[in-house]
Amino acid sequence: MIAVALLRTANRVAAAGLVRDFSVIDCGAALDIEPDKVGEVYRKLEELGWIDNDYLVTWTSGNRTRGSDAADRQRRRRES
Repeated sequence: MIAVALLRTANRVAAAGLVRDFSVIDCGAALDIEPDKVGEVYRKLEELGWIDNDYLVTWTSGNRTRGSDAADRQRRRRES
């Protein structure tokens, strides 16, 4: 659920993929988890390379680029 909260945060900002505004306190309160535990998960995701410089590393590979249409997305998928 913490990963889902990170994805939601990454999707809400103008520069999609950034999780700089993610709050371990808010996430912990929403999930009834101690903020320290949420922080541990965040740090572990950084260690695993899932998060780098407050950015979800694989964000652009699986998500639509803002302003693109279905044809552009399909073309990019075929090219990769």
